[in-house]
Parts: sequence; structure tokens; C-alpha cells
Amino acid sequence: MMKRTWWRAIVMVALLAIVGGLLPMAGQAVLADAYPVELQGLVDSMPNGTLQGQWQVAGVPVQVDALTRIGGRMGTPAVGAWVKVHGVPDGNGGILAQRIKVDEMKPYAELKGTLDAFDATSFTIAGIQLQRDANTLVLGNLVVGMRVKAYFTVQQDGSLLAVQVRLADLDDMPWTPGNPGNPGNPGNPGNPGTPTPVPTPMPTPVAGTFVKFYGVIESMPTGRVGTWVISGRNVEVTAFTWVDEHKGLAQVGAPVEVEGLQQADGSILASKIEVERYSRGMPGTPGGPIGTYTKFYGVIE
Repeated sequence: MMKRTWWRAIVMVALLAIVGGLLPMAGQAVLADAYPVELQGLVDSMPNGTLQGQWQVAGVPVQVDALTRIGGRMGTPAVGAWVKVHGVPDGNGGILAQRIKVDEMKPYAELKGTLDAFDATSFTIAGIQLQRDANTLVLGNLVVGMRVKAYFTVQQDGSLLAVQVRLADLDDMPWTPGNPGNPGNPGNPGNPGTPTPVPTPMPTPVAGTFVKFYGVIESMPTGRVGTWVISGRNVEVTAFTWVDEHKGLAQVGAPVEVEGLQQADGSILASKIEVERYSRGMPGTPGGPIGTYTKFYGVIE
């Protein structure tokens, strides 16, 4: 009887030890799958003769270890390649990489993560500090704790300068005056698009309503900077507007997606114009319908 009691005690202790060891591992696995930080940019440096060690991507320290998945259909990263990094903050202004892959080059480096703090001179996103100046475009009412996306450039002194900061995705936009909530799907009763209450937002540095719409370029000025007409809407393009042409050229007749701020005169101050791929039946292409189809999100006024 005594032997059986001791045996049961030993088994229970062993089970507790196993469970105690597995629980932290499960928690780490969940964190690893969360990918709370995403960084895109050029590889500035990496260790010699090995992929493990400290890299620098778009001015941000990135730590790579044996568990980091590296590579993909576009090849193995190298200095000067454009990469996408998924990982977690390292607590010192860098990233512990969980996955790195080569991607298509873009005009600006990108950082997506939790907004830790911001003021008139800087943003801190996932522990990484970005400077801001008078030309930094801020879309939406930012609140600490929200997930945001920033486009930035690396300055000569090594500092990071934010070109644009906004909530990470359109569906993440909180419903506040001047910002659209989730528009939902009119054909899907399970997604009515009901706004979700959020904390009182901080004052927005840039006035206007955030708008995203699809259309066709009808006219554009020589040199691009100036007023474009896209599906009947005037779109103001500045030197800071990101024109993404990796799917095609921005030209008259091209289908595009526009993001920007609604102005008092009804025009859109564009933060990004992305050329979309042509598809059969699209307005402006052979076989397309008469008239111009436009899809956009906004607040009913």
C-alpha cells in the first residue's frame, strides 16, 4: 500500500513537471504565431558567412537565430535586397525575427506594430522610434495601444523619419468623427459593420475624412504632381504621395486604388495611389461597361 502511494505521488509530480514545462512553451508558440511586428526594407548589413546573428534592415536591428525561417520563392536574403521581417520586439528598439523573406521593393520602408507613444516630434512603434516633421502625414485619430502602419525613410544620420502613419488596416479604423468604421457587407447579415467603441482619440494632426476608393485615371498632369481626375474625382498628388506601380504604370485608363484625406472642396489629398491589374470587364478596358464603376469608403454626411 505504501509503495503504491509513493508511486502515485511520483507520477503526479512528473505530470506536474511536464505540464509546468509545456504551458510556457504553448504561450511562446501563440506569441510566435501572432507576428506583432512587421518590417519591410533594404538589408543594410548581415553577419559574414552565416545567416544567424544581428542584421540591420532599414536602420532597425534584427536578431536572427536558428529558429528564424529564412527564404521563400524570391530567393535568399542578401545585403541590398528588399525583405519582409515578421517578429517580436526585443525590448531594445529592435526585432527578434521569426521569419524573413525577400519581397518586391517599395518606395518607402514599412513598419507595422503597436503604437507605444507619440508626440509632436516622434512616434514609438513596437519599441522602434520614428522621427516626424511638418511633412509627416498622419491619417486617422491615433490612440496609444492601437496597431499602426508607418512608411518611413532612413536619414543620413541613421535616424528613421516617418513619411506617413495610419492605422494598420482600413478595417482597423475606429469609428470616430472623420474616420470610417467597418463598412460591413450589405449582402452578409452576419457582418453589419457596426462600429466598435474606442477610447477617446487624440487630436488628429491632419484634418479631413480618410477615404479609400477604386477608380480609373481619366487625366493627370505632366510630372504627376498636381490634380489627377480619377473616376470623376479630383485627386491632389504631391511629392509625398506614394504612387505604387509594381502592378502596372500610372497612366490614363489605368485602374487604381486611392487612399487619402477628403478636403473641404471635395477633392482628395492622396497619400497613396496603387495601380491595380487590369481585369476583363473593368471600365477602361475592352469589353468594359459604359460608365465608370467606383467603390469607396467614407462617412455619410
